[in-house]
Amino acid sequence: MRNKGIAFKLITSILLSVIFIFFILIYYNYTKSKKIVENNIELSIDKIAESAIDSIEFKLKSVEETTRIFSFMMFDRIVPIDISKRFAQAVAESNPMIYGNEIAFEPYSYYKDSLYFGIGYSEKTGEPFFYHDYHEKDWYKKIIQSKKAFWTDPFINAATNELVCSFCMPIFKIDGDTFEVTGAMKSNVPISWLDNVISKIEVYESGFATLISKNGTFISHPKKEYINNESLNSLADKLNMPGLKRLYNLKKTGERGHLEFKDINTGKKGILVYAPVAENNWTIAILFLEKEYYGELNVLHRNLIIIVILGAIILFLLISFISNKITKPLKELSIITKGIGAGNFNVKLPMIKSHDEVGQLNHSLQLMQNELKSYIDNLKNVTIAKEKIESDVRIAGEIQQSLIPKIFLEYPNKYGLDVYGILKPAKDISGDLFDFFFIDDHFYFAIGDVAGKGVPASQFMAITRTLLRANSKKLISPDVIVSEINNELCQGNEQEIFVTFFLGIMELESGKIQYCNAGHNYPYIIRSDSSVETINKKHGLPLGLFKEKEYKYDKLSLNTGESFILYTDGITEAENKNKELFDDKRLKDTLHLRKFSSSKVLTNTIISRVEEFVDDAEQSDDLTILVISRRD
Repeated sequence: MRNKGIAFKLITSILLSVIFIFFILIYYNYTKSKKIVENNIELSIDKIAESAIDSIEFKLKSVEETTRIFSFMMFDRIVPIDISKRFAQAVAESNPMIYGNEIAFEPYSYYKDSLYFGIGYSEKTGEPFFYHDYHEKDWYKKIIQSKKAFWTDPFINAATNELVCSFCMPIFKIDGDTFEVTGAMKSNVPISWLDNVISKIEVYESGFATLISKNGTFISHPKKEYINNESLNSLADKLNMPGLKRLYNLKKTGERGHLEFKDINTGKKGILVYAPVAENNWTIAILFLEKEYYGELNVLHRNLIIIVILGAIILFLLISFISNKITKPLKELSIITKGIGAGNFNVKLPMIKSHDEVGQLNHSLQLMQNELKSYIDNLKNVTIAKEKIESDVRIAGEIQQSLIPKIFLEYPNKYGLDVYGILKPAKDISGDLFDFFFIDDHFYFAIGDVAGKGVPASQFMAITRTLLRANSKKLISPDVIVSEINNELCQGNEQEIFVTFFLGIMELESGKIQYCNAGHNYPYIIRSDSSVETINKKHGLPLGLFKEKEYKYDKLSLNTGESFILYTDGITEAENKNKELFDDKRLKDTLHLRKFSSSKVLTNTIISRVEEFVDDAEQSDDLTILVISRRD
């Protein structure tokens, strides 16, 4: 869009605006219509589900009422055996939903000389029957324990090999002022009639209904193999449909609701409506595809979109004709401008005599063409110079970092030393340095801070480190080494750059140290008793100022369990946003904090305290620390 012509922008802007408005209207109309359709569908499906539930509950209640009536007829009385047989047959014959029943009593409660007494009737045999193993049946034990009526989950009746469910009702007798359960009555209902009720529910072309027991097992389903063999959870795992598990959890609440689902075979979206059967905690679920009830609505809106597209094409042709006529004088200038933008500053501009906006644009392009020629030439020179400087700085930083030790001494080792250091530059390159190395049975270590910044400081630092290594091989006294480094740094030092410097030489066996401090910050020693000692001795000016300057040295001992801390002024002079310095006191307080397990831990602790103090303030100077510890 940015590189297109005015005509294109004009056409596109108007066309897109109109299309946007139309589609907003279409979208609004579609969403509102969809909501209306959804509400109507929900009401319709709810009514279908309600009708099925009413039919099921009506039949279930009839079974419950029949069972209760006959249960009350057995209340606190003993009926002769021949009458009991007819009674059992009468229960089954009194309600077409009941195809069999069973009546059973507690030990010695029906006949005092009979441990168990149970009688039943099945329409399949047409004859009453006696049985004595009912006391081990789950339904009977549950009646005796709960003393409440209930519906069982579907099960296969052993006598008829049919899938049935049963309504179980306790039989009471009076014992003083209380009612006691003396037995139980069970009416068996075939599931096949429920399946017939559910299978008659039709919801669009692909929709169907299913009935689910309280434990999630299918009581009715179009796929007969699912009945009493599959549950919501098992089918959810088999078909990879987690929505069925959500339905299982939701049905426990006994509420009505809707769930969205996706057909695993076609990937098409659908709706699942569920509602409880209050009588026995069953759930009826109705499933149907979304496309079927949105079908007419989708066709309507597809036609509206086609009309909008056709209208947009007509509008495009009309706007194109008008805009091209208006913008034709600008096309030639547009092509020329692209050539100038591509770097062709010698392209010839057309002669335009008009004084309107096009003529003014042509004159401006002539001025721009001349200015760009001059600007590009200057920019090339500046860019070359800048890239060269940046390259030099980057290379200087890489060289400098290569001179700083990267491998430290970790305890235990044969020297008994634990050495660690950090140099954190404030910019790309640094003027700080530290170094350590072994010569024979001595350990040499040094730290320095070059005055100034940038490439000169980094070069001076590199020279200082090189001179340290070179002179340490032939000289063993720190004052003599420092004097020799100073003399060589003074030669040709017209910029008068100088470096504060501290050099120490330790006898590895005894821990005795000879040191020379050339204007550097006072180091610290954490003694074995956790006290912090300041080594406040200086033996001369910083290096590079005055040639033939004499330097002195002192001695100290670093005992086992003690640490020698050297640092540059970037540590103590670190500033926070309030221009406060970290200073020597905060550094010394940090060393008093606790007993540090290693030189690395001590070094990182100091750096962390400084960074915490500085917070978000910009790092103003290089941060350098070198810690030497002697261990057991």
